[in-house]
Amino acid sequence: MTLKEWELNEPTRLMILLAGMILNTFILHSAYLHLTASYTILHSQSLTSFPSILGAHIIRVISGLLSNGSFWIISGLFISLLGSVIFRMDRDVGYANSIYSLPYKKWEIFGIKYLVLLLYSLTLTFIPFFSVSIIASLSLIEYIPDILFSKMVVYRILLSLYMILYLTSLVSLVSLISPNILITIIISLSLFFLPFFISISEVPPLLFIIGNFKEALNFKMITWGVIVPLALIILSMGISEWKDVR
Repeated sequence: MTLKEWELNEPTRLMILLAGMILNTFILHSAYLHLTASYTILHSQSLTSFPSILGAHIIRVISGLLSNGSFWIISGLFISLLGSVIFRMDRDVGYANSIYSLPYKKWEIFGIKYLVLLLYSLTLTFIPFFSVSIIASLSLIEYIPDILFSKMVVYRILLSLYMILYLTSLVSLVSLISPNILITIIISLSLFFLPFFISISEVPPLLFIIGNFKEALNFKMITWGVIVPLALIILSMGISEWKDVR
């Protein structure tokens, strides 16, 4: 078994991932029902008379799922947990020397771990999202591709990708400089939730959650969603090279 296969199939993190996916699916399904019911009550006559309005409504509802605060709170929590386990468990439990004795450079091991965290995070968020979106829209099955590839939904997915890149790069860096898993989780969650709960909308996560989908390609969004994560990843690779295995 290669290092990548082992990192992907480690039981503890798979259980965390599964729990997070179940919670996210439940949250998104509840949000879908709530949004649909609210809009139907207000526009029931229009929805019955004009199918195109129904399609536009479904697009707004599905796009709105990725702006759900509860969904991102749970996602942020589980991404922090997964990152802490992926980057810290081997050091805290004591088998890091076995991993770092393999024929890989330290930055390569970091790269493998980060890619695993990124894959897990994408699975954690997008499998529940697409499952709920597709299953809930089966009555409009012929329009599902148009709905999912609509400008509003695509741009909201792009903002979600920014969020995932930001969170995964942040927790990766924190994991490398923290002394243990517990401190990693505390710091990661603090950095994520503090701007969220004091309503600072100029920085992530609120920047991506409540931001207008039309702004997904502007400089500010790209800076926080691509440039900052890339800088954090490069910094983390540098730290991983000189940091002792402990």
